[in-house]
Amino acid sequence: MPAETLIGSEQTTAPAFIIEEEDVTFEEELLRRPYTLGIWRQYLQRKQNAPKERILYLYERAVRELPGSYKLWKEYLDLRVAALQGKNPVKHQVEYAAVNNCFERALVLLHKMPRIWIDYCTLLTKQPNVTTTRRTFDRALRSLPITQHSRIWDIYLPFAESVGGETAVRLYKRYLKLAPEHIEDYIQHLITQEKYDEAAKQLVKIISNDRFRSRHGKSQYQLWQDLCELAVDHAAEMTSINIEKIIRSGIERFTDQVGVLYCQLAMYWLKLKNLEKARDVYEEGVRNVMTVRDFTAVFDAYAEFEENIISLKMELAADREASGHSNPEEDLDLDLRLMRFERLMDRRPFLVNDVLLRQNPNNVMEWQKRVGLCKDDPKRIVDTYTKAIETITPKKAHGKLHELWINFARFYEEGGDLETARTIFDRASKVNYKNVNDLAELWIAYSDMEFRHDNFDAALDVMAKATTVPKGVNPHNVLFTDESKTAQQRIFKSLKLWNHYIDLEESLGTVATARETYNRILELRIANPQTIVNYANFLEDNKYFEESFKVYERGIDLFGWPVAFELWNIYLSKFLARYGGSKLERARDLFEQALRDCPDKFAKPLYFMYGKLEEDYGLARHAMRIYDRATIAVAKEDRVEVYNYYIQKATASFGLTAARDIYERAIEALPDKDAKTMSVQYANLERKLGEIDRARAIYAHASQFSDPRVDPAFWQEWHDFEVKHGNEDTFKEMLRIKRSVQARYNTDVNFISTQMLASRQAGEAPEVALPSGDAMEAVEQQQKVLGFIPRPTSPDSDDGALSDSSESTITSLGSTFDEDGVTTGNWEDSLRNAIEQLSDKRGSTREDSLNTLIRLMQHKFCAAVLDGQHLSLLNTLTRLLKKGSTPKESIMAAKAIGLEFVNQGEISQVEQEELYQGVLDTFKTSLVHSESPKVKAEVLRALAMTTFIAASPQDSLETLEYLYDILDTDGAYIHLDEMDGEADEIAEILTRALKGYGLLYGGIYGDRRGSRADAWEEFEKVMPTHTRYLDSGQVETRVAAGENIALMFESIDMLNADVPDEEEEEEDHANVSLPQYEYMDDLVTQLSKMATDSNRRRSKKDRANQRSAFRDILKTVEDGVRPHERFKVGRTTMELGSWSRIITMSAFRDLLKGGLSSQFEENDLLHDIFHFSPSSGSQLGSSYLSPRLAATGASDYDSGDERRLTNSENAKARSKELRQLRGHKSL
Repeated sequence: MPAETLIGSEQTTAPAFIIEEEDVTFEEELLRRPYTLGIWRQYLQRKQNAPKERILYLYERAVRELPGSYKLWKEYLDLRVAALQGKNPVKHQVEYAAVNNCFERALVLLHKMPRIWIDYCTLLTKQPNVTTTRRTFDRALRSLPITQHSRIWDIYLPFAESVGGETAVRLYKRYLKLAPEHIEDYIQHLITQEKYDEAAKQLVKIISNDRFRSRHGKSQYQLWQDLCELAVDHAAEMTSINIEKIIRSGIERFTDQVGVLYCQLAMYWLKLKNLEKARDVYEEGVRNVMTVRDFTAVFDAYAEFEENIISLKMELAADREASGHSNPEEDLDLDLRLMRFERLMDRRPFLVNDVLLRQNPNNVMEWQKRVGLCKDDPKRIVDTYTKAIETITPKKAHGKLHELWINFARFYEEGGDLETARTIFDRASKVNYKNVNDLAELWIAYSDMEFRHDNFDAALDVMAKATTVPKGVNPHNVLFTDESKTAQQRIFKSLKLWNHYIDLEESLGTVATARETYNRILELRIANPQTIVNYANFLEDNKYFEESFKVYERGIDLFGWPVAFELWNIYLSKFLARYGGSKLERARDLFEQALRDCPDKFAKPLYFMYGKLEEDYGLARHAMRIYDRATIAVAKEDRVEVYNYYIQKATASFGLTAARDIYERAIEALPDKDAKTMSVQYANLERKLGEIDRARAIYAHASQFSDPRVDPAFWQEWHDFEVKHGNEDTFKEMLRIKRSVQARYNTDVNFISTQMLASRQAGEAPEVALPSGDAMEAVEQQQKVLGFIPRPTSPDSDDGALSDSSESTITSLGSTFDEDGVTTGNWEDSLRNAIEQLSDKRGSTREDSLNTLIRLMQHKFCAAVLDGQHLSLLNTLTRLLKKGSTPKESIMAAKAIGLEFVNQGEISQVEQEELYQGVLDTFKTSLVHSESPKVKAEVLRALAMTTFIAASPQDSLETLEYLYDILDTDGAYIHLDEMDGEADEIAEILTRALKGYGLLYGGIYGDRRGSRADAWEEFEKVMPTHTRYLDSGQVETRVAAGENIALMFESIDMLNADVPDEEEEEEDHANVSLPQYEYMDDLVTQLSKMATDSNRRRSKKDRANQRSAFRDILKTVEDGVRPHERFKVGRTTMELGSWSRIITMSAFRDLLKGGLSSQFEENDLLHDIFHFSPSSGSQLGSSYLSPRLAATGASDYDSGDERRLTNSENAKARSKELRQLRGHKSL
């Protein structure tokens, strides 16, 4: 076949058809298998570097043999299209036609291949054959499935836009049936084709469709704005739609764009050259818009419109004048437009005011401004006032409505029409104002108007009418603040109105009428202290002295303290000024009456005044007795001043020696800080009298209050005293006392508080000499300085780990504290005062009282003081826990509840259980509903402690289960999963739950109590939860979980040891004495890792604490070795030989803090729990078994020697059995 036939019009040379030697193999293979695609592909690949004509010839042969091969046709067509690159389709029409023919041949069988159609259509778009191209696109759309049409339209639409005209419009309409969401592109095309009317119709269509969502992210308003701009810009072309109707619907729909839409509507009429219609639109806009912004937009456009027309008219008038022509009609039109523009400018303030009043018709201030705009037109002023009164709703008035009425009446008053003004006031007095004071102001203005015109009787009549009690109203049942009643029903209780009435009566009336008015105020019980003083001064000015004193007494009875203090002060001053010493006994009675119920903070001035009375008119010894009373009755902060004043008066009247008794009482009664100052003054007094030995004794007494490190000034003064008046022996004695005092402060916890207080006052931290070396030694040294002694480490332990027989020392705190941090003697009174102040309304007072109560119950055994008031105190504390004003108050209340149970003393078991039931529900409610993590943590501690002390066996088991539910759900049981607290705070709550669980488990099953079966059942239930907490991120949580695990192993081991031999023989051989925990190996491995933890991401202190605790835990779990710790209580050492007792001791130490030692001295509860005898200083041995836990079954400890022997044998046996058990498991 000739080459021209195969490859079209392209001419080839003869060598292109000669089969070369390297082609023989492929040709022979093709003769055998001409329909094998792979051979043709290999052949073509081999000839890729051959001449172009040769390659085209081979492709023609291949596609003739395999006309349905997409790969061959795609490669062939790409090669033919690539050959046309850079060629002009007009000049090379033949070549393009040949390629088109190849595409047509390919599409005979490949008409379902979109890639072929896309390449073909793309090639056609470059050729000047519009009809052929359009028809080819249509063929492609008909041939391909609809899912492939979008690929064709992607090139079809650009072709349509390039063609333009009706063809493009029709193509877009076809496309929108497939993809209606692209209508915005169609609209944009219509605008570019200047088919504005059709574009507007399409915009109206999509705006009317509420479901339409713009692909370009435009809102409904933006589409509306596009429509308006299109209609306004091309108003003349709009024939199919009603533009005015559309824009007006937009005004109703888009209320925040009213101004812009009015301007566009006016511009639409301007584009249509309908000027009058545009003016009407502007007028409508300025009258209807609701915001100042919209008004400004419309008014500015309106003014610009008028200015442009006037400018044009003036230019035309100037042209006519220059040309000598005249047009009276045009000149008249120009004058009318100028007048209209001037009137528009004058109307602007009124129009703005109209806008604001349309926004809020009840805006009184804007109505007042409108009246001001009408200042030169009385008729408009009256009309404005009338319209305002009719429009404003009194209860919704914004501003002072009564001032509007007053100004309305004043307008007529200034015009000389008093009758109309009175009529307006009468109408105004019947309006139901929002505030009673508004009505009172109105009546006062009414009265002032009559007063200004010298109608004094009328002014009094107005006030009498205003203050009259309405008919049918009981004045004692009406409250001035009762909003349910109208202002007219409450106006007679307005003190402002009565004060004005009193001023008029005092100025215009008689003494009798004024007194009657004052008495009516007192009868209505609306007087304030100033009213009392004014009434008394009025009577005094009119020489009614005794009556004025009676008024003061009525005021004192009416108000009480603290207001009564000011009244007493004025009353007594007036009385003394009037009578002096002529009525001494009566004056004394008045002072005694004033001081009878006087609070301590107000007593000082009254006592000073009383003493001054006795000094001036009575006896000096009476005055001294009064000052002596004052030292006790005044507030604590005033006592030093009172003592100094007392001493000054005593020395002035009776000489210096009379001050000795006062100084001694002052030193005894005042706090240590003030007693020290008073002692120094006393010593100086004795020095003046020559009593050197007495002065030295006073210095020695004061030294006990003066820490040499905190108060060096005192010791310097004593030093100077000894240098001047002493000898070698007295100086040495002073130094000895100084060393003794310093040593006492170094070992007393008071030293901590005084040193910290002094450092805060000096603005710097206390200096503590720290040893050089690593940081842990520095921390331990600092703890020793602050009074805490850490557990010693064994010589062979690393990183500060505790030895097996580690020792804990509790610092003895045997004293209570007052607010200055010093010891107090009469702590019982402080406790009673703190309990009384728990019901104070001020949160700060309640917190101070709780703080005092907690510290006293920690450091003192308070059973004797609390006897008979346990129930009332617990009720108060539970109320503060539930309704505390701050989380701090709730935390302190929960802590106080736990301490109250510790301090209950000897009460019956039934009463104790009832008290426990009274707080249990409050605890659980707080745990669920409290939003403070710290409150939840403190409540958990209190719940565990009170249950341990007071609960019945059943309640103890239920609380144990409750704590387990909290732990098992990671706190979700008490809604920890819904809290926003920090991770540390959540961990603290779970740690508290673990410690509480351990305390109760030890109380129920520890130290041979309870049933072995019950203990084992509880063990199996809770162990998975406890092992999970061993992986906690907080060291305290891990240690608490580990100690509970050790406690459970210890308790079950002790119960196993008590099983009789007969029972052991009956049991299966596998039931050895060790707990048969299924995952024992995994547990031991985990505990071993924690006992040797070296994770550097944790602090060195945390690692040391964890290793120390888990060594003891591991020994108990793996070898059955019980821990052994010693606690020092005073001079006695307690031996604790079980996890149950150690956990119990930790719980009480955590609650009682430094007061544990003093509680051990007196509290029988601790004696019973730890079998401790303070008198002999010995420990009796067995653990606490309360009457409530006795039912669970407990056994006593053996003697010491027997116990140690038994423990040793059990440990050896258990180790052997454990090895055997592990051997069986490994097999």
